[in-house]
Amino acid sequence: MPDHHPLRAPFEAAIRAEREGQRLYREAAQRVGDPEPRAAFLHLAGEEAQHEAWLRGQLESLTAEGVLDPTLPLGEHLHSPELPLFSDQFLDRAGRAAYEITALAAGIALEEEGARAYRQLAARADLADLRQTFLDLAAWEEGHQTLLRHAMERARERFWAGDRAAKER
Repeated sequence: MPDHHPLRAPFEAAIRAEREGQRLYREAAQRVGDPEPRAAFLHLAGEEAQHEAWLRGQLESLTAEGVLDPTLPLGEHLHSPELPLFSDQFLDRAGRAAYEITALAAGIALEEEGARAYRQLAARADLADLRQTFLDLAAWEEGHQTLLRHAMERARERFWAGDRAAKER
């Protein structure tokens, strides 16, 4: 793919976004005191690293060969909202976990933007397998977003339940 190829800039932007996601989740993991959210944030950082590696590999393949490399795996991903990102014990102290909650909110925004960008790339892709791959990446980011939204909602419910209980005392 020559420097002027219409997909070079979007691929490079997607790579930068995945690196930003890794940075956000790794920083969150370093700053939290609780091992459970640390592990969850590190898991998300690892998935973002997989996305970046895949994008870099595909960009290299498109540059060298003009086609996608079907042998590059996207890997497994965690996105079911039924899988608890944080335990009940952590959520019970969510009102005192301001940084973790802020990181969740930032992650939700990041994943939303990533999904939107991948859907735009899919709409611009002229190859069917490239289009489907971008749709798969968008779904992966939407899965992260769903997982983070679910964790945020659980934390919000716990916070308000604890606030009501404190007022009733």
